[in-house]
Amino acid sequence: MAQQLASSRLNSEPNDFFAQFACGMALMELGQLLGAEQYLRSAVALAPTQAEFRAQLARVLVLLQRLPEAVQVADAALALHPRAAQTLDTLGVVYSRANAHDRAIELFRHAIAVTPGVAAHYYNLAVSLTFSGQIDAAEQAYETLLRLQPRFWRAHTALSQLRRQTLERNHIARLNALLASAGDDPAAVVHLNHALAKEYEDLGDYPRAFAHLQAAKVERRARSGYSIARDQDLFEALMAGVPDPLPPPEGLPDEPIFVIGMPRSGTTLVERILSSHPDVHSAGELQNFGVTLKRASGSATRYLLDLDTLARLQEADWPALGAAYLASTRPGTGHTPRFVDKLPHNFMYAGFIAKALPHARIICLRRNPLDTCLS
Repeated sequence: MAQQLASSRLNSEPNDFFAQFACGMALMELGQLLGAEQYLRSAVALAPTQAEFRAQLARVLVLLQRLPEAVQVADAALALHPRAAQTLDTLGVVYSRANAHDRAIELFRHAIAVTPGVAAHYYNLAVSLTFSGQIDAAEQAYETLLRLQPRFWRAHTALSQLRRQTLERNHIARLNALLASAGDDPAAVVHLNHALAKEYEDLGDYPRAFAHLQAAKVERRARSGYSIARDQDLFEALMAGVPDPLPPPEGLPDEPIFVIGMPRSGTTLVERILSSHPDVHSAGELQNFGVTLKRASGSATRYLLDLDTLARLQEADWPALGAAYLASTRPGTGHTPRFVDKLPHNFMYAGFIAKALPHARIICLRRNPLDTCLS
């Protein structure tokens, strides 16, 4: 509805930058990121001194995994000296996603100073503190958040995972009390049970840990909207859409090493082995290839990979797509001869990776299916 109203306004007033901004925000919430980017760029062009417009554009670029570009836009927003807590928090999230956690921490603390009672600001601060290794400070931030908003459910899971719990120091009594009073709130059932599973496991009470883990997963499965038929159709289209044999290698650098496979199949271990070599940098779990492929396809559907996206790839410029992927990983990569992109679900893109980056290496991990599912 918001997007429709803003679009209607733009029909009569195409230079209304607030309407451009509203369209961009609505499309971002709908998951239509490329459309959101276009409207937000228009809003920035029409109102270049609005720091919030630039901050939200940077946020969209982060969601599109165009991190170097997102940081540039965030830097431009900061140069406008924003004072609004929401803008400061959004920019902090952008820098945290770009692994610039020191800068993110500074912005989150600034947002808290401006508006002290917003629980989400403490959550974002705690996450960046955790990534920067400041565990005690992160714990304090989570506890402050939970005093403000005890039902900020995901904070309980994050707090339980900060450190190994002990008989003398744990949150089990609080978690059980909250779970008993939460009713059928799905977020509470998922996060509180996950937290209890983690803490009981730390204490060696494995039957209780497994019961809480099962309760969390049953709730999550019931509300996931997952369809095995959709996956079957997608897999069939993937297999039909990648020619065999693949075209011969040509052209592009051989930097990337893709480590793929089902989650919990050993991908992290292989990544750590590879990145222990001085010529190999671990870039982490990058969404960049899928996002780059989606953008190249021109598809505007909600899902990153679906039948519409695959249908539009028939005329793709594969060398250009490979070059765009490499560019999207900068400046985090390029300072060593090779880097590891360890996103397990890139197995969905293996055929496309081979076409776009013919010199890349692809390492696929396979593990007993029962071990994988249980893990």
